[in-house]
Amino acid sequence: MNAMTQTMMQKFFPFMQWLPSLGQTTLRPDMEAGFVGAILILPQAIALATLAGMPPEYGIYTSIFPVIIAMFWGSSWHTLSGPNTAVCVLIASSVAPFAAIGSEQYIGFVLALTFMAGAIQLAVGSLRLGAILDFVSHTVISAIVLAVGLIIIVFAANALLGVLSNLDEPFYIRLHQIIHDIPRANGYALLVGGLTIISGLVARHYWRRYSLVIAVAVGMLSAGVINLLMGSASSELELLGTLSISALPFSAPSFDLGSMAVLKELVASALSIAFLGLMQTIVISRSIAAKSGQLIETNQEIIGQGLANLVAPFVSSFAGSGSFNRSAAHYDAGAKTPMAAVYASLFLLLVVLIATKLIAYIPLAAVAGALILVGIGLIDVKEIKQVLRSRQEAVIFFMTFISSLVLGLNAGVFIGVLLSLVIYLWYASTPNIVLEEQTARDGRRVNIITVDGGLFFGSVRHVERVLANLGERDGYDGNLIIRTDHMTYMDVPGAALIAAEAKRRRQHNGHLYIFVTQQKISDALGQSTFFDEFGKDHIIERNQDHPMKDVLYPSRIKKPASSTQTNGSEKKTNSLSQSHSKDLNETATLASSLQNTKLFSLLNTEQIETLLKDSPIQHGNTGTIITDPETPMSGHFVLLEGRVDIERLWSLPKGGAKRTSSIMDPNQENSGIAILQASGHGVRITANGVITYLFIDCEKFDSLLGWNQQLADMAETDPEISRRMSLIKHAALFRQLPLENLKQALQSMTPRDVKGGETIVRQGETGTSYFLIESGEAGVWKKDTFSDDTVYANTIAPAARLGPGEGFGEEALLQNGFRSATVMMTTPGRLLVMDKQHFDAHIRPSSIKMISPSEAIRFIKDSKVQWLDCRYDLEYSEAHIPNALHVPLDQLREQLAGLDRTKPCIVYSRNERRSRAAAFLLTEHNFNIKVLKGGIMHWPYDLEDGKTG
Repeated sequence: MNAMTQTMMQKFFPFMQWLPSLGQTTLRPDMEAGFVGAILILPQAIALATLAGMPPEYGIYTSIFPVIIAMFWGSSWHTLSGPNTAVCVLIASSVAPFAAIGSEQYIGFVLALTFMAGAIQLAVGSLRLGAILDFVSHTVISAIVLAVGLIIIVFAANALLGVLSNLDEPFYIRLHQIIHDIPRANGYALLVGGLTIISGLVARHYWRRYSLVIAVAVGMLSAGVINLLMGSASSELELLGTLSISALPFSAPSFDLGSMAVLKELVASALSIAFLGLMQTIVISRSIAAKSGQLIETNQEIIGQGLANLVAPFVSSFAGSGSFNRSAAHYDAGAKTPMAAVYASLFLLLVVLIATKLIAYIPLAAVAGALILVGIGLIDVKEIKQVLRSRQEAVIFFMTFISSLVLGLNAGVFIGVLLSLVIYLWYASTPNIVLEEQTARDGRRVNIITVDGGLFFGSVRHVERVLANLGERDGYDGNLIIRTDHMTYMDVPGAALIAAEAKRRRQHNGHLYIFVTQQKISDALGQSTFFDEFGKDHIIERNQDHPMKDVLYPSRIKKPASSTQTNGSEKKTNSLSQSHSKDLNETATLASSLQNTKLFSLLNTEQIETLLKDSPIQHGNTGTIITDPETPMSGHFVLLEGRVDIERLWSLPKGGAKRTSSIMDPNQENSGIAILQASGHGVRITANGVITYLFIDCEKFDSLLGWNQQLADMAETDPEISRRMSLIKHAALFRQLPLENLKQALQSMTPRDVKGGETIVRQGETGTSYFLIESGEAGVWKKDTFSDDTVYANTIAPAARLGPGEGFGEEALLQNGFRSATVMMTTPGRLLVMDKQHFDAHIRPSSIKMISPSEAIRFIKDSKVQWLDCRYDLEYSEAHIPNALHVPLDQLREQLAGLDRTKPCIVYSRNERRSRAAAFLLTEHNFNIKVLKGGIMHWPYDLEDGKTG
């Protein structure tokens, strides 16, 4: 089988990707996880079938056959499908108005509804439309889940009281019915249900995984004791009854002509079930993947769910979706491959066939108690509090929640999805626009507008208003440059807006220019009338010369004139060269010039400035050898002034050697800078006069270039992660993470809106989370060691003032200890929060580089390496490694400004605990840092004491 055939086979049969991994190492853990899963799902399957108004057998079948289909054709290895609480509530509320609960007609409609939902899901996945689920706010899902929890509790309360309930009645009517029927309640049923609930709640604190099994077992036992003492006639406790279980339970949905009218009414319900099921499945898949490290292919997971629900009606199963409880327990039980789900399904079938008679004695009151436990489990108070911190999110939450309870879950789902899309479109239609005013070299005032976002039909009016306001200020007779390097998309209406603005300015003797860096923007302009009316001379491209580039890049050096020019032109070129040499030490100026070169054009100026901080400018005289042919170049050679001779020498495959020579002269380049890229071949660079040059670390350059590529890919597949990557693009800590770790780390972060003056962490508290500032500023306060007064750390050093892209809280997590300072927001803002579990899984393993004492001793007298001792004062004064700077961990943020970022650092403490925390913080601030393995306790060489140190 060739590679192309294999790829096609894996596309249509995704299980072929993991089947080869099955073996002795996976068999035992998968079978153990399968057995645990089978025991756990049994009471839940029966309870959720009751919730859906279906016979208990159908809940068991739904936990077997669709699960196998979803695992073979889905993407996630650990997400278990089956009966889902929200989907079951939707099924019951949708079908109950058209048929009697549990009747053949009711069952036929449910199976038909399942088939329709599966067809919708399969279509969404096949058409690669899974990205639309990313536009549904997590707040909407939280509101629907809370509403489902309350609906389940109210529904189950009827059975708990031993009275009848109508599934098709609204929530508030059912609630009123419960209150009205309390006097007629069956006391024995109430007792059995109450014991079921209490035992389940107690079991959650000790054996959470088995709490539902324990609760139902207690319910069965209590019912048995009551019937033994009082008699079944007196207790009137209804039992589940004998199940009719078959190994191959074939069935068929109702699609006869008499059912068509009802099925038309159920189309909206099918859409709700399809999308609600998919939303929960994808959320669950990504949550489990964040732990397992697996990459989830959203559309394939949707196809798996669609196929499962398409097959379900033909094997006596109703619509299901991913189950968080089952999936989490499945993963925690040690499942290695999707075969664990197959084993769980087979074990469940075996258990049911063997224990049919025992299952018949489960009282309905115990099933109702189990449902109430499921409903209680859906009420997440912590998540609700977090959502309510934002006024906007709170409005979305309550509108979805109330509409779900009052109008029904169908309406709640549609209203929630509609609200999510409206919010997305609102933000998309109002892109961030930055206006700058600059002065050209000839004294002209030029306005520069940067559009950060999309310029499409939805945002045209917003951008038009901004342009109109600017026109009122400058009378349309000024020069305007529109930058599109931050523009994500432009359609024809957007291009037409720019063309209209350009025409308006030309009528008032003004000009409009567009700075284009992306081909898709140029294509959109070509589809409008812009090129026809104004020509390409109003387009500024990155790699082509244009007069208006002097405004965008004031430090840019123009290409020198040809040799036939006059002496005056040569003097002008020399004058520009001298002007450039005066500004060589200005990092921002040099970065702008470098960005005009082909090699550096793929980086932005901020990234180039980051590289320049570690690249000191050097000088050489005639005959100075810059590099030797015997030593491969490890950096990109950048020639700023003067000329050099380049001689390359390398061996040929058949013997002998090849030598080439050339001359590098920055005056022959458009940017005024000449670059020789790093090479594994020997290169001799010799100064041909007085020269000024520097070397750019090629590994750091490649890292930034790779980062930009990842960012571009993310912008298409996951805009939210792309935005977060843009936020932390300057943090070396995140850049050094493997791409998969980085994506999982960013996905695991939860946004949190904060107010100015709000305390985020307190000194002395146990650390449980890591925080990254998305917007706003924070200050750091510490208690003075001697006076016990609280000191604002910003008065000590600017490093203690934190802004967007900076993080805090890592010291306590790395040490498993306490907060070393209090952090308070000085302005309103937003934080991204990562809990300790995700921090340990994704960041801790990749953030620390170690060095052994035998390796580190070589740098003990090296002035180019900084040794840092992060222990306390008394420890340092007692003994320390020679030449080590004393930077206590609790004072590290305040002393960052005094450390040299250009030098690599070796940090140590008593063992590795504090030094790891220090390394994490220093890496966050772009230091090249390694931790001394074993700390000073394992340092076998000489130490200095405080007197001699």
